[in-house]
Amino acid sequence: MNDRLGISGGGPLADTRRFVEALQSQKRVGDLPPIVLAAMRDQMCALSVEISQGMVFANAARSAFPGTLERCPGRSAEFFIGGMIPTCISDDRDAAAALMRKTVSMEVGLPNYRNYWKQCGYLPEMEAIEAAQAAGDHGPVPALMSERWLGDCTLYGPVDEVRHGLDEWFAAGPSTPILVPSSLNGGTANGVRRNV
Repeated sequence: MNDRLGISGGGPLADTRRFVEALQSQKRVGDLPPIVLAAMRDQMCALSVEISQGMVFANAARSAFPGTLERCPGRSAEFFIGGMIPTCISDDRDAAAALMRKTVSMEVGLPNYRNYWKQCGYLPEMEAIEAAQAAGDHGPVPALMSERWLGDCTLYGPVDEVRHGLDEWFAAGPSTPILVPSSLNGGTANGVRRNV
């Protein structure tokens, strides 16, 4: 993706540290708002604890969340932990699952996400997706996103099932689950109007 956009980045950890240092060194009136970093794996989580006031995960595996938090000690009580969770509320559970598979299809195509999910216990799914991509056959990719994986990384189905899943997310550790709603009737904005 970076190549296509003509961007050549350095290492994510070093780049993030430099960016935060540059931001903090700028002349300004008043205090900076809290700095919250996007995180996924252990090194970025540790860096977030070291140099920021919070971290946000996107498409994390709920089952892996407690272990991730245990491996990054030293957070203050005010440290923000957010988790962006793709969500679709619908009585048509199968259609909602299909929409969630479509919603996360871009992330499944990125090696950093696949490596994270492999680490979380989804090695067979991610290797099967990589094999399909290497063969240039993206057609079977949605079917390779297992129900177990989809249920661990998204919320979908009837309202009671989504509420139960949200309770499980709170129990896993994020202080602020951030629901990113989609609707069978048209995108995120419509999902917000219909489900909030």
